[in-house]
Amino acid sequence: MEMNNGVYITGTMIPAILGVSKWETPLELYLRIVSGEKIPDNESMEAGRMLEGYVGNVLLSEKLGRPVKILTGQSEAILYHKSIPYLKGRIDGRLDDGRIVEIKTTKQKVETLPIEYYLQLQFYLWLAGVDEGFVGVYQYEVPPSVLTKLYQKDPSIMRELGELEVWKVEADGDLQAMMEVETSKFYTALTRNEPPAPPENIDHVRRLYAQATLGAKPLALDTIKKIEQLKEVKRQIKELETKEAEITKAIMEVLKEHEAGVDDTGKVLVEWKNYTRTEFDTKRFKAERPDLFEKYTFEKNFRTFRVK
Repeated sequence: MEMNNGVYITGTMIPAILGVSKWETPLELYLRIVSGEKIPDNESMEAGRMLEGYVGNVLLSEKLGRPVKILTGQSEAILYHKSIPYLKGRIDGRLDDGRIVEIKTTKQKVETLPIEYYLQLQFYLWLAGVDEGFVGVYQYEVPPSVLTKLYQKDPSIMRELGELEVWKVEADGDLQAMMEVETSKFYTALTRNEPPAPPENIDHVRRLYAQATLGAKPLALDTIKKIEQLKEVKRQIKELETKEAEITKAIMEVLKEHEAGVDDTGKVLVEWKNYTRTEFDTKRFKAERPDLFEKYTFEKNFRTFRVK
């Protein structure tokens, strides 16, 4: 198989490829890769990157009774499968005897090792040819932004603000053999531009066919019938929206300056409360700072679906 524009199968993709991720299905992973979408950064991810050094070098070393070397940002952290070129891993660290460690930080309560963490480490054990490794999960209760600020002032505060749970993971040859089969299927789907599963909703269809590259297509009779059905549904929706607006207007005229309406028991049936939001004056910003407006705007291609 040819390399798919330098795309690799990595450890974080394994749960989705095997269909057990709570964040992504195999199809959603496929769509994210082919579209070039990036997972947006957040405070929890930032905290994880900042804290993993202390968690590994200090807390996990103490738990295991031997030194842990965190490899973030080092070439030693990169693993490749010895014979499958599209498999790549990036480990968090190793013990002094070569066993692999994976560090996780989370605000969620973790009582058993999450399957996503387990599979990720199994993948790394497979790539490295190592028989055993450890997952260290640091659980904290304060918001991640607060934790990082306190950590920057005094790293030892982490002993008070959270707890480290450690799980030993032994290499599972049968599971790793299944990974080899499933990653091969998924990578083949990428190289052939064939989705690993049919689209499950309209968003999947939009992402799968994000660009029109061909002209008009002659439609079969069953599709033409569906278009007529869609027209009728849209007509009904418009009719209902008009009725909804009329009824809403009538209720608002009864409430007037009151923020809510209640029944004879005092139960709130409807609210019309005051809220404030901050908005950005794009028109004024463009007029007064055209240089910055140009710098931070970009074109975005999209398709519009219309029924004639």
